[in-house]
Amino acid sequence: MRTRVPDGLDDGGVFAHRTRPAVARAAAVAALVVGLVVPAAAAHAAQPLPSGVAAAPKPAPSPGPGPSSANDGAGGGRITFGMTTASGGTTDARGFIAVNAPAGSVLYDNVAVINLSDAPLAVDVYAADVTNGSDGALDVAASTDKKQLAGGWVTLGETKVDLAAQSSKAGPGFKLVPVTITIPKDAEPGDHLAAVLASVTAQGKPGENAPAVNLEHRVGVRVYVTVQGSIRPGLSIKDVRTHFRPGSTFGPGSLDVEYTLTNSGNVRVGVKPSVRATGPFGTSPHTADGTAVAELLPHSSVTQKVSFDGVLPAGLENVVVSAAAVAAQGGSDPGIGTVHASSWTWLWTWVLPGLLLVAGGVVTGFRVRRRRSRPGVWGPPEELWAASTPAGPSGDGPSAATAAAAAPPTGDTAASPATGTETTPDPEPVR
Repeated sequence: MRTRVPDGLDDGGVFAHRTRPAVARAAAVAALVVGLVVPAAAAHAAQPLPSGVAAAPKPAPSPGPGPSSANDGAGGGRITFGMTTASGGTTDARGFIAVNAPAGSVLYDNVAVINLSDAPLAVDVYAADVTNGSDGALDVAASTDKKQLAGGWVTLGETKVDLAAQSSKAGPGFKLVPVTITIPKDAEPGDHLAAVLASVTAQGKPGENAPAVNLEHRVGVRVYVTVQGSIRPGLSIKDVRTHFRPGSTFGPGSLDVEYTLTNSGNVRVGVKPSVRATGPFGTSPHTADGTAVAELLPHSSVTQKVSFDGVLPAGLENVVVSAAAVAAQGGSDPGIGTVHASSWTWLWTWVLPGLLLVAGGVVTGFRVRRRRSRPGVWGPPEELWAASTPAGPSGDGPSAATAAAAAPPTGDTAASPATGTETTPDPEPVR
């Protein structure tokens, strides 16, 4: 199970309840909350919760081993707990842990787990990997997931803490938990992200033909580790794909543009994508913003889709995807600027290819019919060929006497003075 970092919980807040001493106000400044899961019943809270604090129904006692839980003895109610950074034996306002050191270093820090409930509370504490989800938001691994990234570099002084109930005299119950960060000697230079989490599991009640479902409530602190070495910011756009969905017969349709943003460097970047589609010669432009990514971790990719309505099928369409690289949350400007990728696609309605096919068939049929109806002229009549065929040297052709005898008498004959026979002049060539 992974927990999504909710939007709007990363800038911290100030808990303004007057009866809370300074430690409660400091706890409310947990600026980078890693997870917050609030059930529907939490909507009836008497007062808003500060960032870094989670609320949940009072869980029932948990028999035997497993996640710790507490009961206020009143048979219901709510629990409220949180986590923030700590130093000097008390909470502080950093909201996240950030270290910058060479590979092989060992660093130490602290977090504080806080109970803002009116009853004692047992909380599980553990470290976990943090990755980008398919939509770009940060996902936090479950406690049972194997640690394969920077979550494995973090060890905690305690994995279970018992917190006293809050009181008007002593304030919230809280406890410091030591955090040790051990950077491997072969760690890749650049940015790495982990989290330290506080967790309480509420046990659900089984229903008729339905098993009990336990709900884990988690809050936490991000751990940013920058390994010194060769820093290489990078951002690229890959696999720009388009799909046109025709509308009416000749009317506009919808154009879907899908693309993949990839952090090709080794430092975190924030990304603000946008898409522009234009027809031939820049006509009929359409623009839209993609989903901004607050933190795209190194070697991570996010696929997004933008759709345009009212796109005319005017033939060739140019699509340009742009992505501005900005400072990641809590980081600095990577200095990449804006990268681009483009694609060309043909936009046709289903009617136009059909009309072109029909028109081609009509033209082809007309040409065939015209060729068949034209009279063919293949040469002179057979009798003209016979009358004008000269005798070959081998005697194959008819003799002059035979040709003369075969020719019909005409008014053009003349008597030969030497032989007294009639000769027929050669026929005129056929033009």
